[in-house]
Parts: sequence; structure tokens; C-alpha cells
Amino acid sequence: MKKSILLVVLFTFISVASFAQITPIVKGSFNLSNFYGSDSDGSKTLVGGRVGFGVEYPLCDMVSLQPTLYLSHKGAKFDVNGGDLKRHAWYLDMPLDVQFRFKVAEKTNVTVAAGPYIAYGIFGKTKVSGSSEGKTVSMDWNTFDDEQVEGETISGMKRFDAGLNFEAGLEFGKFLVGGSFELGLLKVQESAKAYNSNFSINVGYKF
Repeated sequence: MKKSILLVVLFTFISVASFAQITPIVKGSFNLSNFYGSDSDGSKTLVGGRVGFGVEYPLCDMVSLQPTLYLSHKGAKFDVNGGDLKRHAWYLDMPLDVQFRFKVAEKTNVTVAAGPYIAYGIFGKTKVSGSSEGKTVSMDWNTFDDEQVEGETISGMKRFDAGLNFEAGLEFGKFLVGGSFELGLLKVQESAKAYNSNFSINVGYKF
């Protein structure tokens, strides 16, 4: 069912892109991701990035619809028994924003946008490193799979995610700079009240 929802949204994205009035956009971001929630104590920021392709479909001079499809890195890191645990998760990530544009000078606009996002985890590694009896020990496994570590089961992350996206930025002609924040509303694991959060510093170009 979740895969079907993602396919429907991807089809919608392609359909919107078929309109003659749309403007293609390429974007890249520097990501600072983490978990939040009552079961996220001890999680720390993980540095990553994302790259994507979007379109801008104007609804009027001031308002436009902007779906963007990203390959996006998220996750978090933890201190575990004197060692490090890093959860790297790569998603196909699609915000569907409504953007408002305010002209401040010739060819210069301030933009604000918000909307829902959906994401589907496609790959990633969870890595554990530490020391035992004076030796360095490390192991890794698929982030979306369960794993046994020293007799304890570490649950894999759920692949489907969804939440809210907020953005603000500047347009200088065809060039874009700004920041965005994604707030996940679905638990990253079935057994834990922890959710994705991701702050991005964005650059882009409108064709």
C-alpha cells in the first residue's frame, strides 16, 4: 500500500511536469539530520546531503506549486557503550510545497514555502565502531534490517516516512539559495517514539 502511494505521487509529479508553463529546477543541499521524540535521547546530528530535480508551476504571479524529488541522506548518530553507532539512511524524498514569492528588487525575490513530504528508504548502512579488550571493533549492516549486536536486537528503520516541509530563501535571477526544514510525523522504528528531522542549506538553478 505504501509503495502504491509513492508510485501515485511520482506519477503526479511527472504529470505536473508535462504542463507547458512549468519551470524545471535542479537543487542540491547540505543536510544536518537527527531524530527527535521521547525515545531519541542521546541522538546527535549526522552530516549528509541531497540532490534533486523539481518543477515550478505558477498558480498566479505570487503563488506557485513546487514538487521536488530528492535523493536525500538522513539519519543520526549515538554513543553506545563507549563506541559510535551511526544510522545512515538514503531516501527518495518528495516535498510538495506551495511557494509564495515577494519581490524586493529587480530580479531578486524572497520566497517562503510549506507543504507535506513523503519519503521511501532505498538503502543505507548502520555502522558500529568501538574498542574491546584493546582492539578496535567495527561492523555494519543494512539500516532498514534488524541486527543482533552482542545479544541485543537493534531494530531496522521503517522505509516509509512522511511529514511537513518548510522553506525560505532568495532568488537572484535564475539562482536560488535558502534553507529548509523537514519534520517527520511517522516513527522511524515501530518500537520507538523517534522521528526524522532534517535541516538543509539549499542552492539551486531555474532553467
